[in-house]
Formats: sequence, structure tokens, C-alpha cells
Amino acid sequence: MTQPASGLTRRRRLLGTQDRNLWFWVFVGPFFLGLLVFVYVPILWSIWLSFFTARNTVTPTEFVGLGNYADMLSDPAFRSSMLTFVVFAAFIVPTTFALSLGLALRLMLDNQDFGSRAGIVDFASRWEPALVDLAGPKVPSDCQQMRIAQQRSEFTIHGSIVTRRTR
Repeated sequence: MTQPASGLTRRRRLLGTQDRNLWFWVFVGPFFLGLLVFVYVPILWSIWLSFFTARNTVTPTEFVGLGNYADMLSDPAFRSSMLTFVVFAAFIVPTTFALSLGLALRLMLDNQDFGSRAGIVDFASRWEPALVDLAGPKVPSDCQQMRIAQQRSEFTIHGSIVTRRTR
């Protein structure tokens, strides 16, 4: 048969061992308070103000409902900028993600150190000339100049290993 929990054990259960819950709120509480005051309250206030005519003030004056949104959607400048954003989000972001994933997989498959600058330069110097050919001008790039300097040097970089050439 179990005994009823006394006030002391109930308090210990709420506070945890060594008052962990208390210390959690001591350290995390200011973050949550700042997040609430500086992020969530302004977002909610902006949404509330969007239904009013409030010019150069933070005080709502005349309720217009969805009229502000209708005006915004009928503005050609807004639609143009929204199209630019959609094109950016639809093409640039996935392309950047795919290229980054390709670089990571390439480095992983070659057993090269992910953080090594030489591995990234090696990868870029192999693929960058093809990308420059697609882009247009025949100006030697930094990667091409680095590869030329590497070929002239007496040292060779393979991944993160630097070796001296024998002649």
C-alpha cells in the first residue's frame, strides 16, 4: 500500500531533482519573453493593423476589412515583384540545394575530407570550366588559374594531403 504524497514530495516532483525545471525557466524564460515581445506581438499587431487604415501611425483608425489586400493584389508592381519571388523560389533555391548535395556526394564518394578547402577547389576546378563555357566569356577563372599554378608547382594537392613532386 502506498502512502499519500506529502507536500514536500509533490513539490520535489514539480521542481524535479535539484530544481531542474526552475533552472530551465530561469535560463529559457528571458528568451521566450523576448521572442514573444519582439517577434510574435509585432506579427500579430501587423496582421491586426492590415484590416484598418493606419497611415504613419500604429493606432487603427478606420476598419476597411480586406480592402487593403484587394488594393495590393490589383497593383501591377506588387504582382511583378511576386512573380520575381516565385521564379526565384521555384528555380534558384532547388538548384542551389541540388548543387550543394551534388558537391557533398562527390566529396563523400571520393573519400575526401568534407571540410578540406583543397577538395572543394578540386571539385570546382573540374566543373567550373564547363559552367564558364555555358556562361560565355573565355576569361581564365580563379579556379583555372589555381589549377595552372598547381601544375607549375612542385607540390600536389590530393584532397587534404599535400605531397612534393619528384622530378
